[in-house]
Amino acid sequence: MVYLIQGDEFEITPDMRERMAQVMAESGVLTLADTRYRIRSGQGILQFHDRAEAERVAARFTEMGFANFLLDELVEPPRARLLGVGATIPEDPMGLVVLVRLDTETKRVVRDVDQMGARVGYGMIPGLGFEMEQDVVTDRKTQYVLDLYTRESHWRVKSGALVRIVDVFTTVDVSEAYLSEGVRSLSHSDRSVPVFISEKVHEKHLTWLYQMRFA
Repeated sequence: MVYLIQGDEFEITPDMRERMAQVMAESGVLTLADTRYRIRSGQGILQFHDRAEAERVAARFTEMGFANFLLDELVEPPRARLLGVGATIPEDPMGLVVLVRLDTETKRVVRDVDQMGARVGYGMIPGLGFEMEQDVVTDRKTQYVLDLYTRESHWRVKSGALVRIVDVFTTVDVSEAYLSEGVRSLSHSDRSVPVFISEKVHEKHLTWLYQMRFA
């Protein structure tokens, strides 16, 4: 297996994404619809079974101005250790610092009893039945997630308040770190932190940035 890694953090325009998809589809192994999906869902990492094909695509991408490099295998990122409120902040110089906003939705079924009539005291009137009604309730949650990496370690801070994240960030040694787009946005007045709608996609994004910084 060979992996093509996006070599810089920038937003791929729709035009470039379409040109990349066409390059990948030239071999005839994948349809244009397949290559579009792979680029859109890859989160900075494209997987190839054939090295010659990976090298062909990588060279064409470079000609287009899309920075990239190839890996024979991905480097496994260290697992996160959660830093709660009041936890000791690591003194290690960080190599990678990533900030995102995680907007997640979970659905749950709420059951309620339809009495179909009146009660007598604490009991049902004899002869009157009842049935269960179901409602689906959507719970929405917004959290800011700060991930702090050295090559061997990974710490994570979660908070619903961005100010808590800023407080932690200002105490960390980032003199040698790659700062993600979300972290860099803290210096802007709009603070437009990238948004993810699932933890799975967020983890794929982190895996890509870890390859880019440490592989």
